Amino acid sequence: MIEPFINFMGRANEAAAFYETVFECREKEMLRYSDMPADPDFPVSDEMKNRIAFGKMTICGSRINFSDAQPDAEQGGMISLILRFESPEKLLDVYGKLLEGGEALMEAEPQFFAKMYGWVKDRFGVNWQLICE
Repeated sequence: MIEPFINFMGRANEAAAFYETVFECREKEMLRYSDMPADPDFPVSDEMKNRIAFGKMTICGSRINFSDAQPDAEQGGMISLILRFESPEKLLDVYGKLLEGGEALMEAEPQFFAKMYGWVKDRFGVNWQLICE
């Protein structure tokens, strides 16, 4: 299953509340940047602390993922596709193939929220987020 991931420019909380009302959503989860473990390589500014690092909700039976983009995010890359994998090995295989002629946006490696996670912009400009939970 492929899931859409939408980046909002500081309005993810507002958008989620709106979609929750429009689509009568019952399932919604949100993780704020302030909820993430401290990382000296990824400092969180005061401006970002209350914004959404990762959220998910079910709309019309489909899971929609979302977050607030970092202030330096590139416009136009606001939607990506998420692929979920059963094993880190399969994720790494697909990651490597998508990377051919593409660009690594986040290296595939273990994260605090997943066994393995990577983000690639393929040679056609499509953003793929790969996750093994």
